[in-house]
Amino acid sequence: MAKNRNNGFIARMRAAPSYLSVPVGVALVLGGTVFAFLPVLGVWMAPLGLAILAPNVPFARRLSRRMLRWSIRYGFVRITRVPRADQASPPSDGGA
Repeated sequence: MAKNRNNGFIARMRAAPSYLSVPVGVALVLGGTVFAFLPVLGVWMAPLGLAILAPNVPFARRLSRRMLRWSIRYGFVRITRVPRADQASPPSDGGA
């Protein structure tokens, strides 16, 4: 599953040079704000732009982190913890 995450659009844009990712991120944020009333070009563009801008712009990094915390707190994003292969799982008591 981690291999698929490295191939995604956001992962590729974060790895791109800043002279490419910053204009794309700014365009997505501005487009998401200007075209928010349209069904296809809507509000989804602004968080995507912030996710692309986050590694390069400290303001976008803070705002992106706050939005993620808010979405986890209010149930829009669900976090499940998966134990890693190199870590031993805690001993079970056998259901008693």
